[in-house]
Amino acid sequence: KISKLRDAIVVFADLIKAELGKNEQRSKFLVDAVKQMIQGNDVSSKALQDKLEVMNKSPQKKLVTHRFEPTSKYVLLFIGGLALSLVISIWGNLTQWREYQAWEVADLKYRALKMVLPSDDPNVRYLEKHFSVCRDEKVIDDVRNRVAAYEDSIRHHHEMVEMATYKDSIANKLLQESNRIKRAMKSSK
Repeated sequence: KISKLRDAIVVFADLIKAELGKNEQRSKFLVDAVKQMIQGNDVSSKALQDKLEVMNKSPQKKLVTHRFEPTSKYVLLFIGGLALSLVISIWGNLTQWREYQAWEVADLKYRALKMVLPSDDPNVRYLEKHFSVCRDEKVIDDVRNRVAAYEDSIRHHHEMVEMATYKDSIANKLLQESNRIKRAMKSSK
C-alpha cells in the first residue's frame, strides 16, 4: 500500500509540474509542498520498510506442542517396568500369604497340643521354657532337627501305608480274576 501511495504521489507530482508551467508562482509553492510531502513520505516509508525487514529477520515465536506417542521407546519401557513390578509384587504377596498360612497352622497345632496335654506336662513346660521364657537357640535347633526327623518318618510311614493299600487292592483284583478264571475252567470241563 505504501509503495502504491508513493507511486501515486509521483504521478501526482508529475501532473502538478505540468500544471505549474501555467502558474509558476502558484505552482512553485505547490511543488515545494509536494516535495516536502514526498520526502516525508519517503522517510516514513523507509522507516516502515526497515521495521518490516527486522520483523521478517527476527525469529518468530513458534507454538510447540508435545504429543503422547504410545509407541515410543520410553513409554514402552515404562509400561514394561510397571507390568514387571506388578508381577513381582503379586508373586511376593502370594508367597508371604502362604508362609503366613503355614505359620497359622503350626500355631494352631501347638495350641491344640497344649490343650490336649495336661498343663503340668514336662514336654509343654520344656517347650515354653526354651522357646518363650529363656530362649535357647541350641535347644531350638535340636527340637527343629527332631521335628524334621519325626515328620519325615511319619511321611514315610504314610507313603508305605498307601503303597500297601494300593498293592492290597491290586492283589484283591488279581485274586478275584484268578477265581473267575478257575470257575470258568471248572465250568468248561
